[in-house]
Amino acid sequence: MRAGYIRPTVKKTIVKGTIVVAIFSLFMKITPSNISSYLIFLVIWYSFLALYMLWKKSYKYQFNGNSVIFKSPLKSFTVSLENVDNLFVSQGPLAKRFHCGSVYLVLGKDVKRIWDVSFPQEMEQEIRRCMGG
Repeated sequence: MRAGYIRPTVKKTIVKGTIVVAIFSLFMKITPSNISSYLIFLVIWYSFLALYMLWKKSYKYQFNGNSVIFKSPLKSFTVSLENVDNLFVSQGPLAKRFHCGSVYLVLGKDVKRIWDVSFPQEMEQEIRRCMGG
């Protein structure tokens, strides 16, 4: 298993935020008279994006052989691998490009997500090995 805590990656978040602001900017009428307003908008946009990235990076996951510990700013909990019925990886096109994705642990009627981690297929294989499958 990977040693220590695993945290979500934010490279894809930066790219997605930049794509959104670029598309939004295409529809804005930016002139020399309102360029300062546009720059203020960009500062605010990237400030909120930075806060979101800090929030995302505050999540931590740790494996210890037979369980996964989930830690977030608001709560922490442990999922025993004995309770995992299934698991799968979810990746969009951009996530594949950045070699990240989410691993979903299916626990009966509940699902827990290991959010935007690097190389999620490797993590899925590690968890399956620990589950004995």
